Amino acid sequence: MFAAALDRAEVVRLLLQHGADASLSSTVADRSSVVAPEDRLQQDIRDAQNAKSAATAAAATSGRREIDASSSSPPPRRRPATVRA
Repeated sequence: MFAAALDRAEVVRLLLQHGADASLSSTVADRSSVVAPEDRLQQDIRDAQNAKSAATAAAATSGRREIDASSSSPPPRRRPATVRA
């Protein structure tokens, strides 16, 4: 029953209702928890990229000094430039 392998449970149910013999099919195995090797590799690559990005961001911000905007005074006012002729 290839329909079961394609997540077509309704087709399997219909076949059984119309007289299909489930005992003639091969062993039923739940493969929903199995991850394809290419999917696992893709996830590993994504995890490595995320870790590298997080490390780069942490290194970039670790050398910076935090400035508390609430306690800092406003910048001094500038005098307008005078033009002398």
